[in-house]
Amino acid sequence: MEKSSRKIKLSLCTIIIAVFAVISIVITAVDYFTGSNIWNFVYTSVGLGKDAYKNDTRIIFADVGQGDCMIIISEGEAAVIDSGPYSASDGLIRYLLTLGIKEIDYLIVTHPHEDHMGSFADIIDKIGAKRIIMQEVNPSSGTDAAAYERLKTAVSENGVAKAEPYINMKIDIGEVSVTVIGPVGEYVGNENNLSLILKVETKALSFLITGDAEEDSEQELINEYGESLKADVLKAGHHGSKTSTTDEFLAAVSPEYVVFCAGKGNTFGHPTDEVLSRVNAFGSRILRTDYNGNITFIIDDIYYDLKTDN
Repeated sequence: MEKSSRKIKLSLCTIIIAVFAVISIVITAVDYFTGSNIWNFVYTSVGLGKDAYKNDTRIIFADVGQGDCMIIISEGEAAVIDSGPYSASDGLIRYLLTLGIKEIDYLIVTHPHEDHMGSFADIIDKIGAKRIIMQEVNPSSGTDAAAYERLKTAVSENGVAKAEPYINMKIDIGEVSVTVIGPVGEYVGNENNLSLILKVETKALSFLITGDAEEDSEQELINEYGESLKADVLKAGHHGSKTSTTDEFLAAVSPEYVVFCAGKGNTFGHPTDEVLSRVNAFGSRILRTDYNGNITFIIDDIYYDLKTDN
């Protein structure tokens, strides 16, 4: 009887070890092939691991489908510029957690369209944020207005400090500085052109973030800043719509990389062939969240590396 009991215990131990081994192999394989970093999430959740990006700066253009989202992580601080649509909320929150983010220092809304702010309310409720920078506006679309009210409610109920953006407003996230440089004109009736224009600067790279800004806003920026617009990375306006990223704007910014944030197979045809042709003719390298998945610039002092999911 004693031997039989011992055999049962050994069998149970063998099964448990085998199951754990299989789970470990699956998680490791998923991490390796997708870059999802599930092990870091597991370790961080139980308090055994360290944050994934503690020792370097990361600028990430997150794949949130048909929408914009940029994540900044530096020296233990984090910021999220736009959040994509509500439909991306669960996936984005999981991704932020795998990055080891426990609370967000700054949320920045470029403009009140659902595909740019739809996930922010859930992020505030489920992860938490200290501050948000957003414009006080009245969106014209019912979908946008509902998302905007939901966000304002989350901000109020969670005690998030709110600030109205202004030209030359500057915030620091670790070693990264973010400066509001636009819009510089008044665009009544065009919410795309009301998009905040942000210059994001690190020691190794500079980024120009344009929300959904269209040709009129781009031209005003050229008139106002001229060569000061130059940046290594341009986030193309309006997901690559033909209304944005003109030849003149490309010449003024002179980017090495142009990033398009768009959903795979989206019904708008973003990014358009017209804009892709402009960028190709200019000679910038094209990066696309619909093709490349998450796009990550890893910055260590004056050096950087570029990694994509695909």
